[in-house]
Amino acid sequence: MTEKTNQYIDQFRAAAEGAGASVEIISIETDSVSAAISQHLRENSITIFASSASLESDLTTTIRNMDGIIEHPNDEELEAAWCGITGAFAGIARTGSICVAVGSDLAGSVSLFTRSHIALLNIEDLVYCPSDLLQIEESSNTSLLNNMVIITGPSATADMGELVRGVHGPGELHIILLE
Repeated sequence: MTEKTNQYIDQFRAAAEGAGASVEIISIETDSVSAAISQHLRENSITIFASSASLESDLTTTIRNMDGIIEHPNDEELEAAWCGITGAFAGIARTGSICVAVGSDLAGSVSLFTRSHIALLNIEDLVYCPSDLLQIEESSNTSLLNNMVIITGPSATADMGELVRGVHGPGELHIILLE
């Protein structure tokens, strides 16, 4: 890893944790990823996986095959889901935010409506600031920026006084950085 990447990792982690997310760095080996995901799952609860082009195919297969993971939920399963797993195509070091592509798949629902969200992000996909996302869009030749959500920490509101998490989205955000 370059010194610049290490600086981005440190800044991303500090900003994300400051916003209430948990961040862990793990090897991209499938056993490591399975273990990291498993520690955030609740027994006997529904977990929905929205596969993503930003995740390697071996990793996608591993997650699909984990116990309790549903990839094509019916409406009742989607409504009852406690946890959602998505890939993130970018992370913004300055703000600790992740960027999740949403389109016709479940990524939008999974990242916004479950009580807990696990996001998998490749360390190489960290950028410094939001304007750097334009370079990703230009190099990928896609319109990611038209169909994405930027997520900074778990959902929180202080509209009625004290800070409350999970009112308008996931109350927990777990970011797994893959190296």
